[in-house]
Amino acid sequence: MSKRNQYLPAALRSTADDSVIDSGDEKPQDEKMAKKIIGRKQRVKGGYTIALAGYALFASLFASSLNPISFYAASGMFLASGVAYILKGATVNDRLKSDTYKRLNMALGFYGLIGIFARGTLVKSTLVRNVWTGLSFVTLVNSIKGYGYGLKGWELAKVNPIPELINGTKSYVSTLFKIPNWKSGGYLLATLFFGLLKVSKMLQIFQLVSLKEWGFTLSSYLFRYGKLMMLSTLAFTLKDAADRDRLNGTTFKQLNGLVAIASATMIGKISIIC
Repeated sequence: MSKRNQYLPAALRSTADDSVIDSGDEKPQDEKMAKKIIGRKQRVKGGYTIALAGYALFASLFASSLNPISFYAASGMFLASGVAYILKGATVNDRLKSDTYKRLNMALGFYGLIGIFARGTLVKSTLVRNVWTGLSFVTLVNSIKGYGYGLKGWELAKVNPIPELINGTKSYVSTLFKIPNWKSGGYLLATLFFGLLKVSKMLQIFQLVSLKEWGFTLSSYLFRYGKLMMLSTLAFTLKDAADRDRLNGTTFKQLNGLVAIASATMIGKISIIC
C-alpha cells in the first residue's frame, strides 16, 4: 500500500489501490496479445510461403513432362502457387478480412484437400508422393487458419460464422446475376464456362466413385476438377471486381494473369481436360 493512500478511508483506499493494480495489468496483457498477433501472422505467412514454393516446384516438374495429363495438372498447381502468393501479400498488408481473400482462402484450401486424395497420379516415388501430401495438408490447414483470421481478426474475437456464410451465399447469387458493365458480362461468361466444366467433371468423378474405380483415372480427374474449381473461383472474383470497377487493383491484375495463362493451356485441348 502506498504511503499516500494509507490515510484515506478504507473504501477510497481500496479503490485507489485497485486502480493502480488494474493499470499495471493492462500493459502486460496488451503486450502479450501483440506478441501473439505477430506470431500468428508469421505462421500464416510461412504457410503461404510453403504453398507457393511447393506448388511452383511441382508445377515446374510436371510441366517438363511430355505427358499431356501431367502438363495440364501443372497449370492447376501454377494457379495454386499464384493464389498462395497473393494471400501471402494480403497477410503482410493485413487484408484477409476482405471477401476477395476469404474467397481465395476457401479455393486454395479446397485445392489442398483435393490434392490429398489426388496423389495417385504423381510419380511412382513414394517420397515425392509423401512430400505432395504434406504440402497439400499444410495448404489446407493454413488456408483454414487464414480464413478464420479474416473472419475473427488476429485477436480471434468470438464471431458466429453462420451469418457470414449466409451473407456470402446471398452476395454470390446477387453478384452472379447482375451485369453493370460489359467487362462484368465477359467475366460472367468465363465464370459460367468454367463452372459448367467443373460440374461436368464432378459428375464424372461421382460416376467413377460409384463404379469403385479408385486408381489413376480417378486421381487424374480430381486434378482436373481442382484446376477448374480454381479457375471458376478466380473468374467470379474478377467479375465481382469488374462490378465494382476495381480491376486496376494489383490483386486483380495478378488474378487476370493467372487465369489468362491457365486458360491458354486449355485452347484446343478441351477434349483432354474434360
